[in-house]
Amino acid sequence: MWILAGLTAAAVFVLRRLRRGRSRLPVGGGAPALLLAAFGVALAQTIVLAALTVFARELDVAATGATWLLTAFMRASAVATPVAGRLGDLFGHRRVIVTGLVLPAGSVVAALSTQLGSYSGTVTGRVLQGLSGGVFPCAFGLARQSVPAERLGGVVAALSAMFGVGGALGTVVAGPLVDVAGPAALFWLVATPALLALAGMDRVPTPSASAAPARRVALAGAALLTGALVALLLAISQGPAWGWSSPGISALFVTAVAQTAAFGFVERRVAAPLIDLRLLIGRACSPRTSPPSSWAWGCSPQSHSCRCSSRRPPHSATVSATPLPKPGS
Repeated sequence: MWILAGLTAAAVFVLRRLRRGRSRLPVGGGAPALLLAAFGVALAQTIVLAALTVFARELDVAATGATWLLTAFMRASAVATPVAGRLGDLFGHRRVIVTGLVLPAGSVVAALSTQLGSYSGTVTGRVLQGLSGGVFPCAFGLARQSVPAERLGGVVAALSAMFGVGGALGTVVAGPLVDVAGPAALFWLVATPALLALAGMDRVPTPSASAAPARRVALAGAALLTGALVALLLAISQGPAWGWSSPGISALFVTAVAQTAAFGFVERRVAAPLIDLRLLIGRACSPRTSPPSSWAWGCSPQSHSCRCSSRRPPHSATVSATPLPKPGS
């Protein structure tokens, strides 16, 4: 109870500070909507964690089957995050956030399927919820485009805090809520902040999309990255059940490695890569224009005006043109 009270107080404090204008967006006061969107995604991530045994009983599946309610969300989110970041660079982060807030749809599917005892329907709803993971990189990208530099740190800190607050709150409230209203109530709870965020997105400014040489997504790279992530996460999650040395797990690991290598090969040869791998091989990037969090969240560097160069600066730029005096002169 004390943990719940502390998390609630922290969330209210952050929202009040933003409403007072200390870290708000310059147009329309849209920061609360971004925070609610991030909070809803984080809440959905962990809301089923403390109730997996209840879901196993209600859906009549084994404990390992119930864990797919968590794993399905994680996999869908892992795939959606880099793709959404690139789409935000091309078509605008606000548009992708509105499209990516499918939490209400996924929550309705998961809640109704749970009430009907449909395991496959509940997993499908969790996959739809996981696709909203792309909200996070676009929320950071939209804040970076819209917030003045002197206020950007506060907004980024608040968005980062929502990830922890929402995840912790989902773990805390799941047990008591299931005892009172049943497991389906967890999904109705997740839909609430998403609906509020959608209602408030009209107050969020719409910066112009970044200029890109090609307004397209590298579909081959996206497919290879999806296959690599799914194979890797499936191998890790099913390793204890199937056996780490089983042919199935070995094949999944080999597939993950092969598709990762193919992804790197393809991404370095396309004009508009999904993820610019040059950022990972030691090229010098200006820290003021392209922070590490940009690619860590799956955002494409094109939107951050990353200035990378593998060449050394001109000699005249680093050495004074005035000759040094000779000794004894």
